[in-house]
Amino acid sequence: MRLPVQKAYLEELCRRLLAGRRAGEHFFGTLAAEISQFIRINGAKVRQIGTVEDASLDVTLVLEGAGGELRKASRAC
Repeated sequence: MRLPVQKAYLEELCRRLLAGRRAGEHFFGTLAAEISQFIRINGAKVRQIGTVEDASLDVTLVLEGAGGELRKASRAC
């Protein structure tokens, strides 16, 4: 079964995030992905068969500021 998000893509994304990180910057990521198959039946007949591939990635950047305050920015796609 093919994954909706390829491992090599995620590894490259993490490598770039880590490489560009500065002192006092932290990030958190959440990946949710699925592949679903479905069948629609109406009137005892198969009307549609299909596959749905879906993935979402949320990344949160936390910045340490002077005096210990934290600032946060998030992006979901």
